[in-house]
Amino acid sequence: MGPVKAPAKVTRIGSRGFLFSFPDLGGTNTFVIEGRRLRFFLDTFLGPDPMREVEAYMTHALGAKTPVAFNSHADWDHIWGNSVFRGTIVVSHRSCRERAIKEGPGDLVHYSQHMHGEVTLVLPNAVFETRLGFPDEQLSFFHTPGHTRDSSSCFDAVDRVLFAGDNVESPLPYVSWPDLDGYISTLESYVELEPLVVIPGHGAPAGLSLVACNLEYLRALSKGVSQPFKDQGMLARHASNLQALGRQS
Repeated sequence: MGPVKAPAKVTRIGSRGFLFSFPDLGGTNTFVIEGRRLRFFLDTFLGPDPMREVEAYMTHALGAKTPVAFNSHADWDHIWGNSVFRGTIVVSHRSCRERAIKEGPGDLVHYSQHMHGEVTLVLPNAVFETRLGFPDEQLSFFHTPGHTRDSSSCFDAVDRVLFAGDNVESPLPYVSWPDLDGYISTLESYVELEPLVVIPGHGAPAGLSLVACNLEYLRALSKGVSQPFKDQGMLARHASNLQALGRQS
């Protein structure tokens, strides 16, 4: 068999992480952790076609292994590749599954232009309330409400890598749920974990400096402190966040 072409830019992270960075939506990530017995696919992107290619790439590189998929939250750009993992474990927080049931059918219609392949809505089948651990793999999933109420994260204790989904983003986080205190608590819990690498749902890998920048912004937003941004992208994101909070300015 010849070499299998990577479906996206691939970056090795730590001793067992593979970051697949797709150009869609300003850069969207799928992160694969190569466990001892299991292979974890964190967020399944925009459809089955790229996920089949990711799975084929990993199989060609390291051999076959039982897959486990994870949805960090129910936004459509993070769950549409679930159908590749039909019949295996798909992990999420309980409220992520509930959101996918409620909003998923409409999202398939409203955002159909972004599909990669024929998307069938496949729901998480291993849901948790607070935390779900895989002790033999030194890996855990845990509820971290922030960007959305149903957001969760994954921590790889072997390499001290945190997959944060859309809870962290550069240059500013994206607020779509009005509980800023909860969002701030989540980012503070990230700091306590002391990860060496933070993988966002969109954009490049970072360190705790990105978490600190997002925290600073959210704390100021929570206190109503004026934040005079000059960059147009930051202004637009800030305006969107104010709208989500029901504020004018």
